[in-house]
Amino acid sequence: MRRIRTHLTFAVAVALSAGAAHAVPLVWTLQNISFVDGATASGSFTYDASIQTYTAWNINTTQTVDRGAIGGTSLPGAAYTTNNFTNASTSYYLNAKSFGVKNTLSASVLQFGLVFVAPLTDAGGTVALKTIGGGFESTASGFASRSVVAGVGSVSASPVPEPASAALLLAGGAALLWRHRAVRAA
Repeated sequence: MRRIRTHLTFAVAVALSAGAAHAVPLVWTLQNISFVDGATASGSFTYDASIQTYTAWNINTTQTVDRGAIGGTSLPGAAYTTNNFTNASTSYYLNAKSFGVKNTLSASVLQFGLVFVAPLTDAGGTVALKTIGGGFESTASGFASRSVVAGVGSVSASPVPEPASAALLLAGGAALLWRHRAVRAA
């Protein structure tokens, strides 16, 4: 019995350390994002730092509140989701410190982007937006544009569950218990 407990403890320790060594993508949630014209942005996206890939975008912006703040123009607000937008055309928007997308279903194609003070990682935590040039929303032509208010935006992360690791851990524990009962019955 003692030997089985030792084996089970070792198996659990190995499984947990393997899970820690393999980083999983994180869901980053936008918090307190507001634009110079009084509009806001909210939502989330998944980022995998090991391969620098953004997935599962779901970001919404609201319409302009103060037209005077952006030269008398107005932006309607938009939804940027995995179903209605594409990556911006330059690699500037596809790295650990910046994120940018286009809404391709809008009548006037809208672009949205964020620039962080530090690279996003698979470790989680909170990463603030840059003080200057921390984000924007604009039409593709650039005639209507608004920037994120300095120092207001931040992003926090929570891990995406990794079901394969949990299933492997449970299967290993079950196999050890089955083996223990088989040996004991014999």
